[in-house]
Amino acid sequence: MKEQLRAFEERPAEVVFHWHDAETEAKGWVVINSLRGGAAGGGTRMRSGLTENEVLSLAKTMEIKFTV
Repeated sequence: MKEQLRAFEERPAEVVFHWHDAETEAKGWVVINSLRGGAAGGGTRMRSGLTENEVLSLAKTMEIKFTV
């Protein structure tokens, strides 16, 4: 079980879109961690200081949520 968890944690997201607004310096990411079953679901997070790693982690968590 530990090996399966490690493999899940280390598997990269299937799609990552990076966005940067040159005028305001705002950054954003759209992460699709998995398209299992041909669909993806998730949410939106907006706040100052948000990082790409946080968005990647949230996408991975949403994959677990939608699997259960």
